[in-house]
Amino acid sequence: SAQERSHRLNNRPLKVTTTVNTTESNATQSNTTQAPKVHTVTGTVRDASCGAYIEVNVDGELKRYFPVNLNSKNKIEGYTIKFEYVDDAAAFPEGCEITKSIRVNNLQYISLD
Repeated sequence: SAQERSHRLNNRPLKVTTTVNTTESNATQSNTTQAPKVHTVTGTVRDASCGAYIEVNVDGELKRYFPVNLNSKNKIEGYTIKFEYVDDAAAFPEGCEITKSIRVNNLQYISLD
């Protein structure tokens, strides 16, 4: 048959090969984005001129987190809370030494200083 015949170019035999597309189609490619990491910590609410933030001790170092979604009833100076958070890209107020913005969830009251 025609496929079984060897092909010749300049009197040299040519090997017939099949090319296979090895790239994935858009349908099979997955854009995997990792879910944000959820942290559980205890901290103390502080009310400053730049707004409320939460002081958290992380490995012996005091961090200041700006909660973008903290309910106003929880913005009480000295309020110690346990909560979950994920990092947030929101800007935080100027004038405070804020470590990062966070989004809080599952807030539990612990005590008042």
